[in-house]
Amino acid sequence: MKFGSSEQSSYNLYELYLISKNLSQEILMDEHLQSRGIYYSALTESYAEKKTQFKRKIILTKLFYAIIFGVLPVIPILAYFEYISILTSGVYEFEFVIFSISMFYGVFFSLQFLNFLLMTIMETTVILSGRSLTWFKTLPISNNSLKRMMYITVFRNFDIPIIVITFAFPVALLFVTVNLVFFLITLGISIINTFLGINIVIIISKRLNRILNLNDVSSKKTFFIRLFNVFSYVFIILGSIYLIQWTSTAIGEIFELFMASELPSVINIIMSSIPYPFSQSYLLALMFSPTNIDPPILISTLIGMGLLLLLLYLTFYGAKKAINNVILSEPTQKHKGFFLEKIKENFRIKVSSTFSAFLRKDLLSSTRDLKSFLSLISPIIFSFIFVSYLNLPNVSVSEPIEFQILKVWISYLLLTPMLSGIIVFSLLNIDASGHSILESLPLFPREQAKAKLFIMFIVLTLSVILPSFLYITHPRFLIFFFGIIACVPFAWIFLFLSFEMSVYFFGKRNKSYVVTDLSTKSIFIWVVVIFIPLSICLWIISISTMLFLNTDPFELYFSVFISFVLITAYGFSFVFYDKLFPLIKFKEDSMKSDSIKCIVKITNPTYFTRHLWISIAIMLIFDFIFNFINFFIGAVLQAILPYPMIWPENNNLMQFLVYFAYFYAPLIISNIVFILIYFQLIPKRFGIPHGRKATGEFFDDIGLSWIKPISKNLRYIILGLISLIVLSFIVRLDWYPSYYIYELSYLFSTINFGFWIEIAYRGILLNILKVKYKTTHAVFIHLAIIFLYLSFFPGFFGIFIYPVSSFYDVFINLYQALFPVIMIIGYHFIMDMIFIKSKSLLPNMIVVILFTALFYPISTPIYMII
Repeated sequence: MKFGSSEQSSYNLYELYLISKNLSQEILMDEHLQSRGIYYSALTESYAEKKTQFKRKIILTKLFYAIIFGVLPVIPILAYFEYISILTSGVYEFEFVIFSISMFYGVFFSLQFLNFLLMTIMETTVILSGRSLTWFKTLPISNNSLKRMMYITVFRNFDIPIIVITFAFPVALLFVTVNLVFFLITLGISIINTFLGINIVIIISKRLNRILNLNDVSSKKTFFIRLFNVFSYVFIILGSIYLIQWTSTAIGEIFELFMASELPSVINIIMSSIPYPFSQSYLLALMFSPTNIDPPILISTLIGMGLLLLLLYLTFYGAKKAINNVILSEPTQKHKGFFLEKIKENFRIKVSSTFSAFLRKDLLSSTRDLKSFLSLISPIIFSFIFVSYLNLPNVSVSEPIEFQILKVWISYLLLTPMLSGIIVFSLLNIDASGHSILESLPLFPREQAKAKLFIMFIVLTLSVILPSFLYITHPRFLIFFFGIIACVPFAWIFLFLSFEMSVYFFGKRNKSYVVTDLSTKSIFIWVVVIFIPLSICLWIISISTMLFLNTDPFELYFSVFISFVLITAYGFSFVFYDKLFPLIKFKEDSMKSDSIKCIVKITNPTYFTRHLWISIAIMLIFDFIFNFINFFIGAVLQAILPYPMIWPENNNLMQFLVYFAYFYAPLIISNIVFILIYFQLIPKRFGIPHGRKATGEFFDDIGLSWIKPISKNLRYIILGLISLIVLSFIVRLDWYPSYYIYELSYLFSTINFGFWIEIAYRGILLNILKVKYKTTHAVFIHLAIIFLYLSFFPGFFGIFIYPVSSFYDVFINLYQALFPVIMIIGYHFIMDMIFIKSKSLLPNMIVVILFTALFYPISTPIYMII
């Protein structure tokens, strides 16, 4: 290096490449400084602590883009094989063959440039801002070296993707054609396209940097002008996506119009003279069949390539001029004199709600910082790209409309977890904007989260709905629109989950109640946050597909399944949200520390409270007796009442009562008995587990405190349920199939039984053991008690019941016996750990619902088969 010289020096490309590493680091830190609004020393300390993490993140981002550009050459490879097939068939004329292959390659080059633009525009705009060059100008480096260094810095920030985008296409064609001439021609075209793309990105970035100048503190008019210019670029990008998508979907019609034209050679001459992206496409097509070259087309192609080189030179000159302006200009603060005078004269405090303040702060942060703004709208752009790749018109027209909508819904639903993750990552990155100010304020995380979620929901809804208008001219637009809009409720669920898990795993609450990111190296947690929404999405798709293929009537089962998923997911999300961001009530009791709790609060102890194993024996006896009573009541009712073969007709009240009693009376009676035993007799008479207590205190002890607000409104729930049943009887729901009543009652009975198991085994029995033993010992003793208790039931060990005559029978019996044992013990161990970690029965109840629904047998009842 030549930094020791007092005169300005010039450096070769390799030395400038090494120096550009420091400029890249400076740009990275400046970018974080602008987006987070913290003081510089805190940023340098954070960077020093997370230097390896920053490098890993940059490398992974480069590899991600490199994979995208490595997959894109699949299009020209398939086009090449199609070209050879059409050419050798001899069915079509040469003009049509060369036109078709050129169209395919034109679409490929357009997609390549569009992806390159989206990849580089944000980072290049930060580079072209010139803020990171301040201290470089104090070094003995000439202006020419600085210009070249900035150009090299753009390359260095995207070196791996640029290398892949340059060599992937030539290497792919070399692998297919095994022709060195083709390789050299395609390599030259790729180099021209890459440098053209870099020059255009530099020119656009300089223009965007002028629009979103962060040093410009001017009037609202300037702000709206900035916003208008930025949205104009966004509309240009979306318009380009729409044009490419329209070209790919209407390519068959374009071929038909070309074949019907009277002068196809003239169309080829005009198309081949267009510099980008058709001149290089026609050049490749002509090189594939050199014996069939048409001289006029060849001449027009060479003219187009000459214009392309001229365009490359002009864009290089424009990029050079843009960089020169950055080198020679100085960052200045722009103010309007009268605007400052107005501030001095008129000063007024405007009071607004916390939600509005946070919302305004996030919107201003998003528009002031270019990368944050483009990150905010990037999900909309990505959804347009995904829909253009999806090619929805390929859905078969011959199928019923509801099945077409279902296929569109399933196809588009896969995108929603990815969009949710991108939006959450983008919005939480600006969560610490103005960090130095927020740290000194007593703010409420709940209001902060509400403002974030409001913006997220708006962006996500636009990202899901807007791409459907790509097909507004298509005759089946309404089918595509309804299929896509049906994804919105599920997209909101994935957004809720992604946001809540990000805050739960990677957030901390400071003394000022500000939620900020935590530094963590746990790759497993990142995998959980990313893949849980995606796994739920795949589960929904798989169950929906299974219902579509195996059930009849499909619409009824599908509606029940979707309703169950939405109600459960939204219920869990709201409860989790309240746990993450609780309402702060300024009362004396709220000032007490929640971290100091009494291990066990025993009041009014009884004989059973003092004797652990007698309490356990009493609980097991109650469980056995009342399970038997439950079975006995059901058997008696089903023996007395006639089996209802059909749904009540002609408003026959007696048939309706028989129907209801046959399927639901055992469920209702057993619940009444269990409520009396577990919520009245056990806590108030026996004093299990922690002495005689009122029902509310008993709920607190066994982890059912969340059920108290539900019990307050229980009368409204019962009244609404009875009203719905009466209404369904009055309006004569003849479409309601009888076997659906049967399976629904079976589902409710299974979930209900699981609830009481959790209350008895976890809420009471495990709490008794935790009083005397350590948590680990209590869990294993609990599992041993369950194992011994279940072993008394006939049929639990099949090996002692069925006679054996060979070793194969012994093996089968062992398998049939051990498999349910392992399953039951594993199930109870998992549920024990959930209860211990959460200290509440609510997660266990949710697991019971989901687990029952997952393995619920979706099939026709046996009596319908008979």
